[in-house]
Amino acid sequence: MNDEQDYTLSAGAEPPLHEQDYTCPICLELLLRPVKLSCDHRFCRGCWAHVLQGRDVRATARLTGGAACPYRC
Repeated sequence: MNDEQDYTLSAGAEPPLHEQDYTCPICLELLLRPVKLSCDHRFCRGCWAHVLQGRDVRATARLTGGAACPYRC
């Protein structure tokens, strides 16, 4: 008998989450009040707010009307 679960996905279903899905890539801690961007990256709300305070991000947001993912997605 196989102990591994079968994760066959139906149409529209999301794959199971892994430990890195719960870790903020900025502070490397467990996501605290997570923010999910349109590109599906997740950050702690505090870390994301800190990113938004950066001079380059503010300048880009003024020009484009929105903030971009730090991974340049």
